[in-house]
Amino acid sequence: MAAAAANDPGSRRFTLSYDVLGIDSLYNYDPVWQKCVELGIAPTFHSSSSGQGLRLSPTNFVYNHIGHFAAASHAVAKGIFLGGVTRRCPQLHFAFLEGGVGWGSQLFGDLIEHWELRNAKALERMDPAKLDRKLLMDLVVKHGYDDMAEALRARDGYPNPEGQYLTGGREDLDDFAACKITRKEDWIDLYAKPYYFGCEADDRMNVCAFSRANPFGVQLNLSRRATRPKPIPLRNSTQLALGGMEGMTIRVGLVTSQYRGHHRGGHDCAPCSTRIISTTSARTR
Repeated sequence: MAAAAANDPGSRRFTLSYDVLGIDSLYNYDPVWQKCVELGIAPTFHSSSSGQGLRLSPTNFVYNHIGHFAAASHAVAKGIFLGGVTRRCPQLHFAFLEGGVGWGSQLFGDLIEHWELRNAKALERMDPAKLDRKLLMDLVVKHGYDDMAEALRARDGYPNPEGQYLTGGREDLDDFAACKITRKEDWIDLYAKPYYFGCEADDRMNVCAFSRANPFGVQLNLSRRATRPKPIPLRNSTQLALGGMEGMTIRVGLVTSQYRGHHRGGHDCAPCSTRIISTTSARTR
């Protein structure tokens, strides 16, 4: 944003960035996560993405509304996971409210499938230096067009010789490095166990949580309610200033009894904790 403002001050008001708390942030949120562990608080997200991105219809509420809670939770859950927060804070549970669980099931599979193709070992196989240029040329000559073959010859057999080693200035190209995944059980410990998904009782996609099609056949954690309760009363609001966290507001409140005793089996459930937090992050000036 600062760079855009320097190049074109008039564009500043059109430049946006979203803090997803886990990666690419101006702040270090680890002090917040550690304080949550210390206080026994489950970070719980109920963020909207309506009125942002592609949800900007001026005429149709339903167009903007469908999926907006899921989209906001998807961004935060993905950032927290890839940022290694669940690795560094294994005691912490995270809850994502009112977006259902369908997106959580899909994200679980998407992360694993991307890891299979882009983990550190897999990236070694994608080294441009390992490209069989002769085989590529033979295939283009046999199945492609003459102009394609001519362009490839002019580039000494490389499809993009100038850009093939561009890394964006990054030394470690492993997007999953912070997760430190070494065994398949890590996926359950880092995603399935700490994440809880808030669902409505009439949501048909709740079945995704129990699907054997989930990676490793795992069951995802649900937080559900049969009716829509009144908003949780927030007892206090505290402005934190921890390690550059001046812009982070944490509101702490007691969870109502409506969220208790809804699980059969007695396993831990983040929304059933005695305390809950709702977080908002903004740069203060």
